[in-house]
Amino acid sequence: MARRKIARADGLPAPAAQATCLAVNRSTGLRVYVCNLRPQDPETASFDVAMHVDALLDHGVTVDRVVCDSRGIAVGSPAVPVTDVPLARPNGLAHDPSRLALVLSDLLG
Repeated sequence: MARRKIARADGLPAPAAQATCLAVNRSTGLRVYVCNLRPQDPETASFDVAMHVDALLDHGVTVDRVVCDSRGIAVGSPAVPVTDVPLARPNGLAHDPSRLALVLSDLLG
């Protein structure tokens, strides 16, 4: 079910999605998934972080680590390590670019 919801939500044509998946999987760097701040109705209304990761893995996308902000979405039990830090702008509606840059810089060294 998660896979079908993500497939509908991403809206990418199949060749573009396949090319993106191949490029990510061929990368030699740390593959970090930055999770949504909260579920997106109706596509991922019941998703937690683990369900997002499972959907990526079901699509063949390799993820080495997840960055999330659990103030707006439950974490669950993802199959990869999680960095859970405050990421939202003050209004809570979008990722704060400075906070996101700091955590990614720390992860990627």
